[in-house]
Amino acid sequence: MYKTLLSISLCIAPLWLGAQTAEDYFHGGAQSYIWGRNQEAKTNIITGIRRFPDDPLLKGMAELLNKKEQQQQQQQQQQQDQQKQQKQQGQQQQSEQNQQQKKEDEQKQAAKKPDQQKQDQQQAQQQAGQPKDKTDEQQQEGEPARAMGQMTPEQAQKLLDAQKGDEQMLPLKPTGKPADHSKPIKDW
Repeated sequence: MYKTLLSISLCIAPLWLGAQTAEDYFHGGAQSYIWGRNQEAKTNIITGIRRFPDDPLLKGMAELLNKKEQQQQQQQQQQQDQQKQQKQQGQQQQSEQNQQQKKEDEQKQAAKKPDQQKQDQQQAQQQAGQPKDKTDEQQQEGEPARAMGQMTPEQAQKLLDAQKGDEQMLPLKPTGKPADHSKPIKDW
């Protein structure tokens, strides 16, 4: 008899467990919502509404879940908009930096052009055998036009001539006895 009651209760238990009330669906959905499992909560509430379409608790919870979902979608949209805006600002800044760099390069090129033209003229005059401008001759007489550390060929020749007298030959063999460093030095 004990076995019969046990088998009957095991057959009835699934039916009793499956028979949920509207409050059971509501509480299951609310619990899932609290734990952050919104999809599971929505599934519980929708299932409860299908079985109990007039229950105000389930309808209220469904509205809450829909509002939460809309808020999440709005937040995602705002984040995407912010990312797009930041990307556009970054591209705009990069474009402005590129334009500024291009202007600076053009200014440098423009500053180099007069100097380059002057050098080209000087080279052309030297090749043609024409004298340089008087201002250039005056600069060379008063102030040397060469950069620091550079010599004219005449200055280099004078320096070499001055060094000739100081030259001496190195002895081929050392004179004197080599010192023996293995012996201790007497210091008395």
